[in-house]
Amino acid sequence: SSEINVKVYNDSGAAAVASATFDLNNEILKSPQRACAKLGTEKGARGAKICIHAQEQQSGQLKLVLGAKNLPDTDIGLLFKKQETDGFYELYGANGVKAFRSNVAEDNLNPVWEAAFLDVDMLCGGKLDAPLRITVHDMDKGGHAEYLGNVTMSVNQIIQQESSQITVGGLPAQGTVYVKEAVLLPQEMV
Repeated sequence: SSEINVKVYNDSGAAAVASATFDLNNEILKSPQRACAKLGTEKGARGAKICIHAQEQQSGQLKLVLGAKNLPDTDIGLLFKKQETDGFYELYGANGVKAFRSNVAEDNLNPVWEAAFLDVDMLCGGKLDAPLRITVHDMDKGGHAEYLGNVTMSVNQIIQQESSQITVGGLPAQGTVYVKEAVLLPQEMV
């Protein structure tokens, strides 16, 4: 039998004021997300309880369709702004390595990019709350990318189809990145 013993200490940290023991073979397996046990002291059980939360690592693929709204006009004509941006994004995994680069959506301040299929294990090590960085760029006519800003989201936030204000250096910039579609495909379906 595998057990975890959790001890609770007072502010000084000198001695445990209570403890609880979790039987991994019984409690965790019955409820893979959460297990609770009553706190006990040398004088016996108390009314309080402590819970632990276990998150299973995920594998499979994430189908992702991102869009942006109100990107800045970066393609300026000779006499006036053209109201155009040739936007694309790059997605960086939790390890900081570039995992994906989207297609360029030409002449569009509100692009929706083509679907991406991303390996969840490579993206975040199966940890769905790990932060991912999405950088947004404009592709200039000469083939050079102009940085417009970035957003940070986890796979869980992406699945919940959240949107996020684009920032540059931690400060708000023009535009919002939103999730048009996100589906976590289990390994069996890949």
